[in-house]
Amino acid sequence: MEARPLTLILGMTLAVSIADGAGAAPQIEPKIRSAAEALVAKGLRAEINGNTTQRTDALASALSVGPDYAPARWANGFVHYGKTWTRYDEPPSSSPSQETLALYRLQRDQHPDTAQGQLDLADWCRHHGLKEQERAHLLRLLQLDPNQSLAKRRLGLIPVDGVWMTSDQLRAPRARGKQEALELNRWAPKLRRLGQEVVKQSGKPQNSAAEQLKAIRDPSAIPAMEAVLSSNHVTALAAVETLSRMRVPEAALALARQAVFNESPAYRNWLPKSSSRSQKTVTFPPCSRRWSRRRWCRPRACPASARA
Repeated sequence: MEARPLTLILGMTLAVSIADGAGAAPQIEPKIRSAAEALVAKGLRAEINGNTTQRTDALASALSVGPDYAPARWANGFVHYGKTWTRYDEPPSSSPSQETLALYRLQRDQHPDTAQGQLDLADWCRHHGLKEQERAHLLRLLQLDPNQSLAKRRLGLIPVDGVWMTSDQLRAPRARGKQEALELNRWAPKLRRLGQEVVKQSGKPQNSAAEQLKAIRDPSAIPAMEAVLSSNHVTALAAVETLSRMRVPEAALALARQAVFNESPAYRNWLPKSSSRSQKTVTFPPCSRRWSRRRWCRPRACPASARA
C-alpha cells in the first residue's frame, strides 16, 4: 500500500462520517482493541519516520487483528459509508447520477447562504435522494441557526434533558454497563482471592499475592478492582499501585473516583509518579461529606492534599 498523507485520510474520514450518520459501531473486546490500537500507533510512528514498509505491515496487521476497529480502517484508507467500510478511492454503489448532481449544483448556486436557503436546499436534496448533501446543508443550517430543532431531528439527534444526543450516544452507556457487568463477574472471584492473600501476607518481606495483583494490566479488571479491593486499606493500597501502572484512561478515572469518595488514605495520599517535580502541590477533591460545601480543597487547609 502506498503511503498517503495522514491528513488526507483523516480529512476524508471526517467528511464521510459527518455526511453518513451510520449506525452504532460493533463492540470490540478490550484485548482486541488494545492490540489493534498498539499496531496502529506503531504504523503511524513508522509513517512519521518515513518507514513505509514498517507502516504498511503494522497497519495491515492492525486490520487483521481488529477488522471492526475504526482507526485501523481509517489508517488503511477505508471510510464508513452507510453500514459498510469502503475504500476511499472507490465510489459507493449508490452514488447519484451525474444528471442529478448537475441539477443539485445549479440549485446550490441559486440559493443564498442563509438559514432558510440551507433549509430549502436540504428539502430539495431529500426529495431527490441526495442524503449526503441533505445532511451537509442541515449541518450548515445549524451553524447559521443553532436553535433549529427540526434540523437536529432530521440529523438523527434526540433531546435528552436539554442535550441533543445521537442514538449511538444513548446506546453506549447501556452497552458499556453490560460489558462492565460481564467483566465484574469474570474478575471479582480472582481479585477477591488475591485480596484475601494480600491481607494475610501483609507485613511479610515477600508478598507474592500483592505482586500478582500489581502485575495485572488488563483494563477489564478495573470495575472489579474498585468493587472488591477498595474497602480494605491494605488491598486498597495494592489497587492504587496497580491502577497507577495502567496507562489507560479508565485507570485514571478509577483513581479519581476513589480519591473523591473513598476514605482510605491509600487513595487520599496517592500522587502520580509522572507528575512534574516542579509542581509543588497536587490537590485532591475533599471527602464526600464536604463535597456539597467546597468543591476543591485548599493545599494548606485540607489533609487530602498530597505534597510532592
